[in-house]
This record gives sequence, structure tokens and C-alpha cells, in this order.
Amino acid sequence: MASSQNVKSPDRHSCEIRGMRLFLVIDFQIMKAREALILRSSTYLTLLLSMFYFAQTSVAADVPCSAKSGPAGWRTFVDRTHRFCFQYPPTYKTIPDTSERRSIVALDAEGEIYVWLDKRPFKVEELEAFSRSGNPPPEPTKIGGVTFYYVGPGGGGVFYPDDYFFNLRGKILHIEFDGPYFHDNHPFEETKKLEPKLLATFQTF
Repeated sequence: MASSQNVKSPDRHSCEIRGMRLFLVIDFQIMKAREALILRSSTYLTLLLSMFYFAQTSVAADVPCSAKSGPAGWRTFVDRTHRFCFQYPPTYKTIPDTSERRSIVALDAEGEIYVWLDKRPFKVEELEAFSRSGNPPPEPTKIGGVTFYYVGPGGGGVFYPDDYFFNLRGKILHIEFDGPYFHDNHPFEETKKLEPKLLATFQTF
């Protein structure tokens, strides 16, 4: 029977070596896992940045008024909330609209142009409420491939702007050309010439 005294226990030095090897192996695996995580994070971040860049350029490309050009030098108004745009002469400057209509945009030169949204549902038969005395209901007119409903001046001694209505996703978009007025109750001839040019640049997106 072998004596228990002949069984050698591992010495301290060999235990330390094995422990060090195990530590190095574990540390190496941790480093590899960390590198893989950094690589995946970097790839994911690159992908996110690419998606963001694509989204930004897509938004810019989706604005059709940048491609549908009006006369040289005209400015572009873009409403990203209601998703429409149009171009207008550089002589017009944006101004605040303090009236109850709360225009989306108000432009001022010799006359004014007001664009606002009537939140009532767009119904052709109800546009008659906008007609003036002695005038028929608003008539459809196609400008630049887009259908607007036009209301001209009425009778009496007051000033009447030229009004155009557009069906903007079931709501009434109101575009008003208000003056200037020279010896008449409706906008003068130059405004009349401007109206179809401006409306021809109108587009939704």
C-alpha cells in the first residue's frame, strides 16, 4: 500500500504559472470581444449616419419647386408642415399677418399676397359662400396643371382682391392677391399678369 507521504501536492510556483496563463487567456478573449463590439458599434453608427444623410437629401429632393422653376430670380416659399411650395418675385417681402386668418405666409410689395388654410372641409358646393354680389360661384381654372377655383371682384364701392382656392388634402387653401388698387375696385393689371405666373409654380409634395 503506497504511503500518502509519497503523493506530491502542486508547488506554489506551478500554480502561479497556470493561474497566469488562465488570466492571459481570459484577458485575450475579453480584448477580442471588446474589439468585435467596437467594430459592430462603428458599423452601426456608420449605417445610422448614412440613413440620416439619405433622409436629409431625400427631403431636399422631394421639394418639387426646386425643379419647377419660375422666372429668373424668383424666390421659393416652402411649407413643410402642409407640404406645398411656390415661387414669387423678389420684390415681395414676407410680413407678419396680424389678422384673424393667421396666414401661413404673407407677402408685401405694392400689393399683398396672403396664403392661409381654412380648416373647413373642401367641398365645391360650399365655395359659393365665398362668391361676391353679382358674381357666380367660384369657377375652376387650370394653371400649370393645377386646378384652382377663382373668385373675382363684386359690385359696390369696396376693394375686392382676387381669390384662388385649392383643395389641399381635403382642406381649403386660400391664396389672395390683394391690390394694389388704382381707380378700380380690383387689383390692377400688373397683379393680374402676376397671378397665373405665380400659381403656375405652385406644387404639393
